[in-house]
Amino acid sequence: MEVLKRNLDANGSGKVERLSLALDEDQGFRVESKKLPKLHTLGSDGLFYTQDQVREIIAYARDRGIRVMPEFDIPGHSTSWLVGHPEMGSAPGPYKIERGAAFLNRRSIRRASKPISFWTRFWARWPALFPDAYMHIGGDENEGKQWDRNPQIQAFMKEKGIKDNHALQAYFNHFLPCFVEFSRRVDCK
Repeated sequence: MEVLKRNLDANGSGKVERLSLALDEDQGFRVESKKLPKLHTLGSDGLFYTQDQVREIIAYARDRGIRVMPEFDIPGHSTSWLVGHPEMGSAPGPYKIERGAAFLNRRSIRRASKPISFWTRFWARWPALFPDAYMHIGGDENEGKQWDRNPQIQAFMKEKGIKDNHALQAYFNHFLPCFVEFSRRVDCK
């Protein structure tokens, strides 16, 4: 908290108006999730911000003219998610928190459409915690190799007429906001 506040002080004095707060990575899920507690209890080694700490960070930033935009880096960089929710993985588990850079051993979440209940529960709480109108979803560095090897994902792509992993990523990015109150202008058909 002290380092983050010190950085906010520096950003405020430099007229930086936004903090993109990265809250997950292969090495840890870093914010308390009341709806899906396995994310932070199993996926963080106990190193996470409580929701009260997040509120404190947001208030501290607001006092310096900085808005806080949450970042959940998905569908790649999601090993920490899969420790507590292996059913979301595109490759067989078991999963463990990555200890290194994990660039060669990326894990990816399956897709936004299954299981719907997971996404609905996950996204339900964040708009109340983060007042910013936007959220960063990362979406980078997903090679799609695990998607290629997963028969369920391949069947889903065929059913939906999705021709390749780039199109699947676009599908994921398109439907993700349908579960989030951050964006109210998304066509979820």
